[in-house]
Amino acid sequence: MRNKDYISSVIYKAALEEELEWRKEKENRNTVHLVDKMLKEIRALGYSYKYFTDLTNRANNDIEVFRIIENYIPKFNDAWIVSNLISIIGVKGSNSSVASIVLECYARLTDDEKRMHAGFYDNALCRIGDRHFISDYLTVFDKGIIINHNKNRANLH
Repeated sequence: MRNKDYISSVIYKAALEEELEWRKEKENRNTVHLVDKMLKEIRALGYSYKYFTDLTNRANNDIEVFRIIENYIPKFNDAWIVSNLISIIGVKGSNSSVASIVLECYARLTDDEKRMHAGFYDNALCRIGDRHFISDYLTVFDKGIIINHNKNRANLH
């Protein structure tokens, strides 16, 4: 086994173990149910994704998978799940509707969630690269990250 493959398998195993623990927690029951429904639809396309970890750790550029994910994003209340789904659909060549979804989801985050998950959204928007949304990108991230970051820095002094 090549070193790169070994590292990938160790990372995947750790992510899967974390997901299996997350799935056992009662407060995640509804989210787990939605994840499983989404994965079932994706499996119907011929993919063998059994866990959320499978979806997030494998590259995929299938527009049909993206459409399923886009359909499920608004149904989730879990910022971590949504951020990971955003990173999956936010790829070069995505259409304008994906950029809109990314911006809408970011706007719904709390200030704490923005600080924790902003990188997913920023990276997705940069990869999408839809120039029609540049002013929206700058406005959202200026208000959502820089101002909050400066506020936190001021609280530290």
